[in-house]
Amino acid sequence: MPKDAASKARLADEKVALALESKGKERTELANQALALDVDCVDAYMLLATNEGNDADTSIAFYKQAVEAAKNNLPKNYEKRYEGRFWKASETRPLMQAMASLAMALQMNGELEEALTLYRKLMRINPDDNLGIRYQFAGCLFEANRDEELEKHLIDHGDDHSASLLYTRALLLFRRHGANNLATQALLKAYQANFYVPLFLSDVVEMPDEPPMSIGYGDDSEAIAYVMDCDYMWGGTPGAMRWMADMLEPVLRQEYKDKELVDAALEQLRSMGA
Repeated sequence: MPKDAASKARLADEKVALALESKGKERTELANQALALDVDCVDAYMLLATNEGNDADTSIAFYKQAVEAAKNNLPKNYEKRYEGRFWKASETRPLMQAMASLAMALQMNGELEEALTLYRKLMRINPDDNLGIRYQFAGCLFEANRDEELEKHLIDHGDDHSASLLYTRALLLFRRHGANNLATQALLKAYQANFYVPLFLSDVVEMPDEPPMSIGYGDDSEAIAYVMDCDYMWGGTPGAMRWMADMLEPVLRQEYKDKELVDAALEQLRSMGA
């Protein structure tokens, strides 16, 4: 990068840093000032994409610009050059983060095929999946009714014992085969991994407005993150919530001593799954 361009890029980064501490019009103005200095300032596009008041199409357009800007900051043969070390090479991280944000925005907007294309590419160029794309990818495959591809994806990540993949596997088996023993055993395995999920899914335990800052394994933060991302999958699968209530009632009553809480959760799940 020429000296003058490098200097402008640094100034653009400073504008972005100020924008991160600002709100409203000032935040937008600072992001635009950063772009005036460096048209390929990825973080400025990412900031503009998350502005309050954006409609989905506006956010997606900014995320697409972020992806193109990130590509412009890399050599043309970047895929070959960084093959096998995309996350280890810090200069490629902005591209991966922009692609991931774009994929999630597309998925939320119902543009599933385009989102899946990006998720597949992210999984291919970064098989270690440091960004946790496998979870969003699974949800998008489920939503797109790509059951066979989802099943393969879950098998490929069979050593991942997160609530997200375990509950998704149980739901997939239920959708494909009904309430058979295989689906029930998968649901019980998911419950053993995280017993908070049914309570948050029932909406009896109030969900926070914002996703957790960090996510553990088997705790309420993991359950909140999963339900925020995937409650529509359960709600959109006929009979799934009633099946969950029926299959998990014995273990829920054993786990939680608050009878009224369990009764309310079971009643709500059954009414939602009718």
